[in-house]
Amino acid sequence: MKNIFFLITAVMIAFSSWSQKIPKKPKKATTTTKKDVTKKKKVLVGIDISEYQDDKIDWTKVKKDKHKVDFIILRSTMGDDRDDDKFRQRIGKVRAAGFIAGAYHYYDPNELSAAQAANYIRRVKLQRGDFIPIVDIEVLSKIQSNKKLLTGLKNWLNVVKKHFGVKPMIYTSYDFYKAHLKKDFSGYPLWVAAYSIKKKGTKIVKNCEILQFTEKVKIDGITNPVDGDKMQRSKLKNLLLKK
Repeated sequence: MKNIFFLITAVMIAFSSWSQKIPKKPKKATTTTKKDVTKKKKVLVGIDISEYQDDKIDWTKVKKDKHKVDFIILRSTMGDDRDDDKFRQRIGKVRAAGFIAGAYHYYDPNELSAAQAANYIRRVKLQRGDFIPIVDIEVLSKIQSNKKLLTGLKNWLNVVKKHFGVKPMIYTSYDFYKAHLKKDFSGYPLWVAAYSIKKKGTKIVKNCEILQFTEKVKIDGITNPVDGDKMQRSKLKNLLLKK
C-alpha cells in the first residue's frame, strides 16, 4: 500500500509541474472608443456654451472630466446678422475631440424671421452626425404681437427645415414653452430648461428630447460654470443629421 501511495504522489507532482509549464494564451487587448462608451450609457451628458465662456477651452480636459461629457452645443448666430465670435473655431475642435456637436441660433423677437433663417443657413455648416438645427427663443417681442412673433418663428423653422431637410429643435425655458409654444409647437423636438424638482417631474420635461437641468455645472478645462444638459440615449438617433 505504501508503494502505491508513493507512486500516486509522484504522478501528481509530475503532472502539476508539467501543467505549469504550458504557456497561457495572452488576453486579447481591447480598446474602448468614445462611440462604444456612448452606446453603453443610458443617459448622455452635455453642455452648451457661447462666446461668454473662456477664450481658451482645454477640450482634452473637458473630455476627461468626471461628468463624462458626450455632447456640446454651441451658440452660432443671433438675430438677422450677428454671429458668435468663437463659434467657427470651436465647432471644429468640438468634433475633433470626439463630442457630438450642435449649433443653435438665438431668435431675436424684434427682427425679421426670414433674415434670421438666412443668417443661420449662411454661417452654419452642419455635418452628418451633428445635432439637427436648433433655435433658441426665450422672450416676447417689444414691437409686434405674440401672434406675429410665433408666425415668424414658424417661418424660421420652415425655411431652415427646407434647407437642411430635417425638422429643427426648439430650445426654450419651461415657463415660456408652457405659456406660448405648447399649443402650436408640440410637434417639434424640444430642448427645455427646467431647474426645479417640481418642473422636472412634469410631462413637458419627461417628454422632451434634451433637458437643461442647471446653469452651474463645473467642467474641468473651462474656468467658469456652464449650462448642464442630459438626454436619454434612446432619443439620440432622431436628433442627429443623417447626411
